[in-house]
Amino acid sequence: MNKHEATELGIRLIAVLNLTSLLSTLPYLLSLREVAPNLEQVGVHNPWITSLIIFGLLISIFLWFGANRIAQWMWQGSTESNQGVSMTATQLQTILFSAVGLYLLVSIIPDTFEFLVYFGQMLVAGSNFIALSDYANAIGYLVRVLISAWLLFNSASIVAVMQRGKRSSSRRKTA
Repeated sequence: MNKHEATELGIRLIAVLNLTSLLSTLPYLLSLREVAPNLEQVGVHNPWITSLIIFGLLISIFLWFGANRIAQWMWQGSTESNQGVSMTATQLQTILFSAVGLYLLVSIIPDTFEFLVYFGQMLVAGSNFIALSDYANAIGYLVRVLISAWLLFNSASIVAVMQRGKRSSSRRKTA
């Protein structure tokens, strides 16, 4: 298995994990389709839910069928050919950091949408009170998205920093 095939396999696994995550939140999302601000009012249709479900499915489909192109994009700067090349430890670490970053990014999307639906329901209900925990959740989601994007897009530089740290610590030990 070469680095391109390993990357493609990892992306397809992430697509399956995203689909199972979506399916596990599907009952909750479907329960939010109708929003009633008070008990006397007939429920108001929430247009976000169906689009969120479709968006989650599209992400899984894109990852599954686009795994080859994504893997090519991830290794576009590589000078080695793809056939018959075994992976080095650096390449494997780069794949793993990218795969973890992609998984974290894809897995945070349903939670973020769930929070946005909750926040939208509060606005529809006319609630002027937004709790401090809501702000904390929003900041937490933002931080998780930023960290996962950083892992995904900077995996090669993360591995390079780790290797420089190893080299400098081994030099200090020998000196």
